[in-house]
Amino acid sequence: MLILKTKHFIFFCIFFSIYCNAQNSDTLTIKNLETKKIVTYTTDKFSVLRPLNLDYTYSTPYQYKYKGEFKDAGPNKINHFEHLRLTANMRFFAKNKWMIGTTLGYTNVKFGANISEPYNSQLVNLERTYHEISVAFNALYTTTLFDRRTIFSGSLKVDTSIKHFERIKGLLSGIMVMNNTPRTKLSLGILLNIDPRAQLPILPIVAYEHHLGNNFLIDLTLPKGFFIRKNVFKQARISLGTDIEQISFYLFDTFKDNQTYIFRQIDFNSGVTYEHALGHFILTARTGLKSTYYGRLYEKGQNYSNPLLEISPESRFYFSLGLSINPFTLLGKKKS
Repeated sequence: MLILKTKHFIFFCIFFSIYCNAQNSDTLTIKNLETKKIVTYTTDKFSVLRPLNLDYTYSTPYQYKYKGEFKDAGPNKINHFEHLRLTANMRFFAKNKWMIGTTLGYTNVKFGANISEPYNSQLVNLERTYHEISVAFNALYTTTLFDRRTIFSGSLKVDTSIKHFERIKGLLSGIMVMNNTPRTKLSLGILLNIDPRAQLPILPIVAYEHHLGNNFLIDLTLPKGFFIRKNVFKQARISLGTDIEQISFYLFDTFKDNQTYIFRQIDFNSGVTYEHALGHFILTARTGLKSTYYGRLYEKGQNYSNPLLEISPESRFYFSLGLSINPFTLLGKKKS
């Protein structure tokens, strides 16, 4: 019953998001050109920041090993791994130098595995599905410092599982535009992760774009990824490069106890991405090689530097399909 109510709530929020953004698009265009530039730039680069985004990723079967004291436990094989992500962004205030909104998210992780339990070496066949719901409240402020455009932003995110509330975390960032010409753009900044368990509470931000001619573009965004992009046809774009992705979910049945655990995995997705615009709709297809930097299991509330278990998966192939709604898309439009 709780899952059913949750799904109804999410889909209500999605349709509400579409309605609100349809109403807000003209307002942002007419009254706040600076805000529109920021929204156009970020939603073109990051699909999860668009008014509505849905993507599905499938990874081919792969094996993994435990690290540390359980390194000899095995064999372990993931037969299939599926990741569904749905996000809706609503901007309900955009005036002068401020923009305030919220992000609603739903994540579904499903996998099947044949594993050797690390504590007793018992072979187990698993089929698991995990759900996560998140709500984030976002604020953005633009100003000028040292004669350079500067953008400050903050986000407060609440994570919940299908059982109960899980945690609150925050992000603060400041980015300064160092160079902005028709050919080259460079921005530098800093990201603060407000989470007492975070391993890297402070990260540098680098956003670099350089047009090479013949519709080729170098696109570097740290700590997110690197791509070489090229516009093709009239409404499409091909990108070749690497994207850094984090997948996390909460577990309740790991050791048959009453504890809640968190599994976090950092992946490098290297390959090719194709995007095609149909009006405000963006169709996306991706494929390539997925390599995992680490996969770790933590007890909820414990520091991320002390995992209970750590695994080392093999590299494997993946493919992903996505659908976005973006009234500010640059695909099929001439950049001014």
